[in-house]
Amino acid sequence: MKKLGLIVAIFCIGAFVTNVFATNLILNGSFEQSIYSETPGYSFKTLTAGTGNATAINNWTVNSGSIDYIYNYWQASDGKYSLDMSGAVAGGIQLSQSINTVLGKQYLVSFDMAGNPDNKATGVIKTLEVAVAGISNTFTFDVTSTDKSNMGWQTNSFIFTASGTSTILNFKSLTNTPYGPALDNVSVTQVVPEPGTCLLLGVGLVGIGAIQIKRRKQK
Repeated sequence: MKKLGLIVAIFCIGAFVTNVFATNLILNGSFEQSIYSETPGYSFKTLTAGTGNATAINNWTVNSGSIDYIYNYWQASDGKYSLDMSGAVAGGIQLSQSINTVLGKQYLVSFDMAGNPDNKATGVIKTLEVAVAGISNTFTFDVTSTDKSNMGWQTNSFIFTASGTSTILNFKSLTNTPYGPALDNVSVTQVVPEPGTCLLLGVGLVGIGAIQIKRRKQK
């Protein structure tokens, strides 16, 4: 029984450590590195697909429409930079390099979302589509009670199962005005067992141990 307890303890400690120190597979997930980083004299830059500045943000490519790369125009969620996913029109971005994934393993996508609070007369609901591994999810944000100093950032997340050894992540605005959904603090981490899994494993191993003890006594 002591050995069984040790096995459970090792398993649970490993799961806990993995949860705490899960590695973000996204490089530059908060968009802090770009050709415009720390450049004074601007509050945002409009980046347009198919132009020279489509790859201005390190590790990301604007692949449709246009987006605004925000510096000090409003409150970022993480760091100094964030994105308005609608520049002049609704835009989209994707990772420039694919994520190394393991076929069949599950991964958690997490990101912070808000919305451009300007010109609310054009609509207060901002909509963002996130596509990965052949699936897409849609998220909305209401800017009614927000402003540039209080953006009301919310964290959204979902789990996907890797369909190959490399995976591309895409974000796309579904708000076709210059006032779109805001994006920041993107991460992808591999899913690890939750603490409940430890409990189930422990109960199962204890049951096995009890059966073994009963058999020994019968002998």
